[in-house]
Amino acid sequence: MFVQVKYQLRSRGRSVLVLCIAALLAACMAFYVGNIGVNKAALQSLSDSVPVTVRITSRNGAKTAGLNIEAKPFDHLTEAGVHDVRCTAVAAGAFSPEVRAQEMFLGGDTIVRAGNSLEALELSADNLHFADGQSAAFLSGDSAQCVIGEDYAERTGLHPGDTLSLEIYTVRQSMNGTIYQMIGDAALKIIGTHSAPGGVDVILPVNFLRTEAETAGVSFLYDSCSALVDDSTHLKGFKAEMQKYFMDINPSAEDPNAGDALSVEDELFVKTASRLRQNIALFQSMLVPFFALIIGLVALTTFLTMRSTRRDMAIARSLGVSKWRCAAPNFISTVLLDMLGCAVILPILSAALHIPALSAHAIFGLFTLCAALGTAAALLCLLRFDTLTLLTQVD
Repeated sequence: MFVQVKYQLRSRGRSVLVLCIAALLAACMAFYVGNIGVNKAALQSLSDSVPVTVRITSRNGAKTAGLNIEAKPFDHLTEAGVHDVRCTAVAAGAFSPEVRAQEMFLGGDTIVRAGNSLEALELSADNLHFADGQSAAFLSGDSAQCVIGEDYAERTGLHPGDTLSLEIYTVRQSMNGTIYQMIGDAALKIIGTHSAPGGVDVILPVNFLRTEAETAGVSFLYDSCSALVDDSTHLKGFKAEMQKYFMDINPSAEDPNAGDALSVEDELFVKTASRLRQNIALFQSMLVPFFALIIGLVALTTFLTMRSTRRDMAIARSLGVSKWRCAAPNFISTVLLDMLGCAVILPILSAALHIPALSAHAIFGLFTLCAALGTAAALLCLLRFDTLTLLTQVD
């Protein structure tokens, strides 16, 4: 058997032809199956490439800042599989003795803005000037530290390194005006100054402000909040969960300050994901016909390249060799050549198309199976001959 296989492989013209055609068909299969893998990988990584942003908005969806966002729905959102949370809050302060002595607090003399990052506060690092060893990282914590405006520093005579003693109030916007609730006195270490426009006097960590408010038994309010969904492929479940805590946006809603509606900016993600799923479904629906085509092309190639061996098989049959033993060397040699062609081209395509090793092995196995089935089909056709007729046939 080994000698017969070796004899078949020594036919250089036939071997090179089968090898080249096998490489071409294997390349087609790699492109096809690889395309499915690329679309699946793109779908899995879509959350990173096309992130879905969620924002707490007013009931009519018109406002995303200057809202009254209760702490409880805020916690439900931030614990529901999101990241890169950006939140802010506003407060008012009384610094001077004259303002502290007022019987009714009317907004004080200090505008306080709290946030958990520069991005949340929409501040540029170029506008902040920190003392040595300090940075904007303090915003993500809950320490009693702050950055004050340069104008405010000039008015109060305070500098980085000093302690700012401030009476702080929460701010709630209502249809009838602004409502203030006193949190109490806070001693804030000044770690820098800022030159950002907007008239904000004091910038401090939002977690510090919330902790102080809750310690004083005062209802804390955020005034803006946004985040990115961790796994956008499960948006339906995420939305269903959020409906328990937030209202649907109603353009005709009257209260412009209530921050209890949720906007999910998923239009681009949904369109892209839908397109990728359609591509995957189309490729998968045509997978069986594609494999049938590969099998058919292998069978045709094998049939055409082996027609010249029919007389050899007829001679072997006349000597009493069974049909299957006649076909076995041809089958083994052809499949070996097909496997070799695939093995030569596949590493090149894997490197060029970034096909994972596991997928490359799967493609090799599938092509080998198609080659075996196609070769077997061709040999079945070739073996349908009458031995005597073929031996006495004159070319």
